[in-house]
Amino acid sequence: MKRKYTRKVSPEIVQPKSDGFKYSDLPLSLRKEIEHIIEWRKALDLFDDSVERKERALRYHIWRNK
Repeated sequence: MKRKYTRKVSPEIVQPKSDGFKYSDLPLSLRKEIEHIIEWRKALDLFDDSVERKERALRYHIWRNK
């Protein structure tokens, strides 16, 4: 399936080096929700956007808790 509306990102972006905040530092409920969405997308045979989802969640959480 062709990618639409998302961009490719490198895995290094998921864990920014500037403040040491990692995906595993996100609240457990948020991580479970992201993993649940990823599993549903796999079940529906949609392309894997897990890296982008994790990156967006991490950036949003860092931005919101400044």
